Amino acid sequence: MQGAEVRLFLIALLSVSIVTSSHIVFALSIEDAIKVMAIEIQKTVPQRLSDNVTLSQASYINNILMLTYTVRGEKHILSPYLEKIKSQSILEKSSSLCSVRDSRWVLDNGGIYSFQFISSNAEFLFAFDISKINC
Repeated sequence: MQGAEVRLFLIALLSVSIVTSSHIVFALSIEDAIKVMAIEIQKTVPQRLSDNVTLSQASYINNILMLTYTVRGEKHILSPYLEKIKSQSILEKSSSLCSVRDSRWVLDNGGIYSFQFISSNAEFLFAFDISKINC
């Protein structure tokens, strides 16, 4: 991945705060809100976010919204860039999720956004969670 591809990858990650934004969550318990969000997002997958990244699955367990992204390429090719992408992703995601009203409501009420990244041949790349403590 070159610098421009890394930037496109990070821009793609910001889209989840838009996808998860829904005023319906305010009337539900956090577990029910997470469930509704996962079901609605899952209806839209696979969702190509950039040339290199696809949102491939949304699921939930209790208060955790789990989002799985497939990154084009093999782990051994992506490896030199993973730590930089992960640290920038955490910063970008926490900033975005903490500043958008609906996603912040989820965080303030005990919800957790869990992000998992796999390669196109299903190798685990990295994962991280965003919770209220990240805001």
